Amino acid sequence: MIIENIKAIVSSYDGKPVKIQGMPGGDTGTTLKDFLIAAVNANKEGEKLSSAESYQRYQLGLDIYNAKSQVDLESEDVALIKEGIHIMFGHVPMVYGKLIDMIEPPKKVKEK
Repeated sequence: MIIENIKAIVSSYDGKPVKIQGMPGGDTGTTLKDFLIAAVNANKEGEKLSSAESYQRYQLGLDIYNAKSQVDLESEDVALIKEGIHIMFGHVPMVYGKLIDMIEPPKKVKEK
C-alpha cells in the first residue's frame, strides 16, 4: 500500500497544524512522516518485543525516514502503524482520525 504526501503537516479541524509536545515539528507542526515513525516505535505498556521484531520495526522506521514524498508498505506494516497510532493517540480522536484518513483516505461518495 502506498502512503502518499508523507511530508504533509498534520492539521486539526480548523486547518491549523497539530503540535504535540515531544513530537518533532516545533512551531510549524508535525508531518505525517514524523507520526508514522513514532507509531512504528510505539508499543503497549508492558509489551516485550523480540529482538527480531525490534529490528523489523527499526528497519520499517528507517524506510519511512528515508522516503521522499511517499512510502510503499506491506499491509502488515500498515496494520502495525495503525495500532501504534492508536496506542499513542487513541485517546485524542481528532488526531487519531486525521492520521488514519491520511494513511487511507476515505473513499468519496458521489452525491446524487
